[in-house]
Amino acid sequence: GRTAHMTTDVHLLIAHQAEPQLVVSGGRIAYVTRAETRERFTQVFAGAVYQQWDFLEPPIIRLADDANIAWVISRVRVRRTKTQPDGSVAREAFTYAGLDTYEMRDGIWLKTVNVSTFEED
Repeated sequence: GRTAHMTTDVHLLIAHQAEPQLVVSGGRIAYVTRAETRERFTQVFAGAVYQQWDFLEPPIIRLADDANIAWVISRVRVRRTKTQPDGSVAREAFTYAGLDTYEMRDGIWLKTVNVSTFEED
């Protein structure tokens, strides 16, 4: 995730996303396809330069006894600038805290669920 954000690489970001992925955010629950995530993050990453995408504490990682399901809770501080349509540059700063679940499918870990919260800094 960090490398995908720091390099604004949408393909890297969705490489291990399940099809579809369940997303819980902003009081909503939705199934999101890779194509929808690609479209969203193409816009999010357009004109963005990340100065920081760092864990504020070590992620909490758990693996099911049968090793087919895992989950990760993380808290990340993000600082970035984003060029606006009018050419101005906006500074954005927020903290993300979230839960991702992963399932082992055909020998590959896929992110199946993302639950996210954001706090403006």
